[in-house]
Order: sequence, then C-alpha cells, then structure tokens
Amino acid sequence: PWTDDGNGKHTRKCTDCDATETEDHDYAYTSDGNGKHVGTCKLCGATTEPEDCKQAAKPRHVGDAGNKEHEYYCELCNATIKKEKCSKTITKATCVNPATCTECGQTYGSVDPDAHKWVVKPNGDGKTHSEVCEYCNKKNADYGVKICAKASKPRHIEGTETHEYYCKDCGVSMGKAEACTKKYVNTKNGTHKVLCKVCDAVLVEKEDCTSDPSTDRCGKKAYCQYCYVDFGDKLGHDFSSGGGCARFPEGRCSCTKESHRKLWNKNNASQSTVKCDKCHTDVEKEKIRADFTVSGYDRDKSISGLKVSTSSKHVKYKSRTVNPDSGKFAADQDYAVTVAFTTDPGYEVTYATIGGSAATLTDSHDAATGNLPRLGSVFTVTYDNMGKGKLKNPTETVQYPGKAHPETLTATGYVFGGWYMDKEFTTAFNAKVPVAADITVYAKWSVARTLTFKANSGKISPSSKNFADGEVVDLKDYTPTRKGYWFCGWFKDKDLTGRKLATIKMDANKTVYAKWKKEDTTNPKTGDNSGWAVGILTLTTVLGAAAVVTKKKRVW
Repeated sequence: PWTDDGNGKHTRKCTDCDATETEDHDYAYTSDGNGKHVGTCKLCGATTEPEDCKQAAKPRHVGDAGNKEHEYYCELCNATIKKEKCSKTITKATCVNPATCTECGQTYGSVDPDAHKWVVKPNGDGKTHSEVCEYCNKKNADYGVKICAKASKPRHIEGTETHEYYCKDCGVSMGKAEACTKKYVNTKNGTHKVLCKVCDAVLVEKEDCTSDPSTDRCGKKAYCQYCYVDFGDKLGHDFSSGGGCARFPEGRCSCTKESHRKLWNKNNASQSTVKCDKCHTDVEKEKIRADFTVSGYDRDKSISGLKVSTSSKHVKYKSRTVNPDSGKFAADQDYAVTVAFTTDPGYEVTYATIGGSAATLTDSHDAATGNLPRLGSVFTVTYDNMGKGKLKNPTETVQYPGKAHPETLTATGYVFGGWYMDKEFTTAFNAKVPVAADITVYAKWSVARTLTFKANSGKISPSSKNFADGEVVDLKDYTPTRKGYWFCGWFKDKDLTGRKLATIKMDANKTVYAKWKKEDTTNPKTGDNSGWAVGILTLTTVLGAAAVVTKKKRVW
C-alpha cells in the first residue's frame, strides 16, 4: 500500500525485494460549503489543508436550454461559487446566429434572417462599392452600387514616407501613393519632429537640428535649416573663404582675415600662432608659394652677373649664392642656387621654385636651394586630363627657359579647376614659371552643382549657373531686377521664410528664391535688418522756390 511521506508525495515498497517507489499525490477535492475545499489523495488518503476555491475562467449554463442562468464554479472541487442571469450578457440574434450569452455561450431562440450588419465594402473594380452584411456577405439591394468618393485627407502608409488617397466610405485606395511633404516642428534641445503636412503622420519622432553653413553667424547660435529655430552654442569665426568672416559676410563682424593678419609683427613672427583677444581665436600663419626667377643665365655669361627676383606676394628677395660661384656659365655644367628671403609677418613659404626648378626649403623656411636646368635643355610637359575633357595636345615640348601653355578643359557635368603638380591637387601648376624638368600635370575636376535663380517676376541672367562641388557662392554677385520693386534678398525656400542668404554652399543642386517689396517712391524704406535698401535723400535749395527733394542712387 501507498504511505504518505509528509512532503507532498507517497511511497510503497515491494514485498519481495524491498524496492521503493515514490509518486506525487493525486488529490480529489471536496467542498466544505463555505468557499473552501480539501484535497484527499486517491491512493494514500493524505489530505491537504483547507484552501480557497479556484474559480473557472468561464461560467457554465445552469438548467435546461430555456433557463437564462449560469454559474461560476471551482475548477477543482466543482462547487458553485456564484450564479447570475444570462439576460445581462445575451446578444441579439443575427442573420447567422441566435441570441447568445457572451459569458457561458448558451444560445436562445433561432436566427433572425433580417438582422444584418451592413458595412460598406469595395466591389473590386477600384471605382464602386456596395453595402454587404458582415455576417452572411449578402449585398444590400436597397443601397445598390455607388461611386467611390475621395476622402479630403490621405492616409499614411505605415512604415513608409508616403500616403495615399482613398474612398471615404469603403476605404479602397484611389490613385498612386504620393511622397509625404515634410514639415518640421521644433522639440527643443536641438531636435525637431518630422511630420507630413498633408496626412499629419509622424515620419521621425526625434531628429537632430542641422544648420545651412550659409546662414551661420559668428557670435550667434546655429539656425536649423529645417525647423527655423536657433540651437546649440554660439558660433565662432570662419575665415576659410578669405576676406572677412564667412559666418558674417555682410561685414558687421569686427574681426576679419585682414584684422587677424595685422596681429602678426616682427616680435611674434617666429611663433606658429598668435591669439586674437577679440574672438579668442588661435590665428595660424597663411601658407604661400614663392617662385624665384633668374636672369643672366646664358652661355658664356659671367656667373657673378646672375640676378634673382620674385613677384610672389608677401615674399622679399634677400640674397643669393651660386655653386660654382665663378667663371662663366657653360651648357654642360650644373649650377646650384641658394636664395635667402624674408616673408611678411603672418605668412610662411611652404613651396618654392628657383628658375622653374623645385627647390628645397630650410627648416626655418627663410631660404631655398635648387639646381638650375642645364642650358638648352628640352623638357616635356604631359597633361593628364584625369579621364575627362578633350585635350588637343596631351604633351608639349618646351626648351628651357620656355613656358608651358596649358589648355582650359570642359566636361559635361563637371567644373574644371585648373592644373596641379600632383594627383592630390595640393600644389597648383604655375604656367608663368619656366619649365625646368619633365613633368606631368593633372586636371582638377569637381562635380558641377547647379544653382538656379528663381527671380519671382524679376529678371536675372543667367537664370542658372554651375559651380564646383563644395564652392561657397557669394549671392551679392547675383542681383535680379524688377521694375517698381526693391530686391530684398535670396531665400532658400519658395515661401520666403527663414533668414536671408548671403552665401550658399554648393554641396548639391540648389535653388534660391528672390523676395521683393513694392517700391514706395514717396517714402523710401530706410535701412533695417531685413536687407532693405537705404534710400539717401538730399535737400536742394532752389532760389525763390520751396526746397526740392531729389533722390540719389540707393546703396545696397
């Protein structure tokens, strides 16, 4: 027989071999009539402590089919826990199902053949729809067939940046999907949300703000080119484009490239950088090239008569030595020339030529040594067009001290950027310097980016122009005209919102739009921060008459 082991199991021993077998109790539960039950093991008779009844998930119907009552019961001891009327949860009969209790599932009566649930469904032709019973699929003859009508607003296609128009009644798609028109809503802390203007869908919940470099202003925060809100820390200066600060091209920034250059003087000329106390910028020396030309380098002329000069800006010739330094020049002799020079404070020579030959600079960048080509030498210039543009003469033969005559190339979709001494385009080829060795020069190309000018009823020629990829275009050089209107500037969007553009970086094909203000000849607009012209009025006194107002040319 089975014996309770006191740990929720029972055991028994074999009477022949004393082997032991252990199993879990198998309880049968009996209700105590007070919402609890006790379990008794069917094999060993062990009992459990009284515990609460466990209600079954779904009630059961009570009585015959006509009795509208069900009860909740214990799923272990089968005791009734509570009873309730089915009438609280009975659904109405439909065309396919009789009235049914939603709790216990008991049905009452029969189906109602006229109890349809009509819904509008497309007919499959993309143009019409009908009413169909959701239960039995019968069509509503009274509704008939109706033409689909487009909803006033499209619906978003989930997981895409597109939306589609659809029938407002049956929901069938009407026409091809269209790309969402994005709008940007600032969410603070340098981010914005991207929505669709048309279908109101959220395309991107959170995206970092980015600025257009052409709208960046020194001393101010960056200005998001999408949500038109300032963000981040205040910006410093950018003199990379030459002249004044590129982040304030209107010229109102007190620091310029020239003002920074004036920080250099004889006392700090040896330093690699100087500090600007106004904008706290570390100003570096500008790297330049120096080309030294020679004269008097002819056969049988005295070596002592060799003259050296330079037309390179910011470089001053100081002295020269020649090795050998005596006698007369001969055609079969090599001559090394060392040139000492000075540079204006703030500049540093990083590449030099002497008589057309590349020279070696000293560590202090104040002297250079190069070998003059032998007299009468003939050199070949090879032009590598880098696979673009058509060359009339791929090579050119030049007798020293002759000069090369490079071609200007064109190629569809590209902008020619000149010839360079290396494929990395770090040193430009100077065609004004004599050719002093066999060399290969390389054509520099940039992808052409088209800037289109939308004059908005004004006139400008040309209406579009190609620029090199990455080039910063000064828009002050492109001013449209319109009779009876003041030109207020170029803007990046056709709605003419955001900031006026002074420059634009051509990292893609771009379009700018002209903004106009109707001219008021009786009360000209005075200067303000919106880019208006300044009208200058002069009073001229006329003898025997009232003062006459004359208007001078506007200063833009």
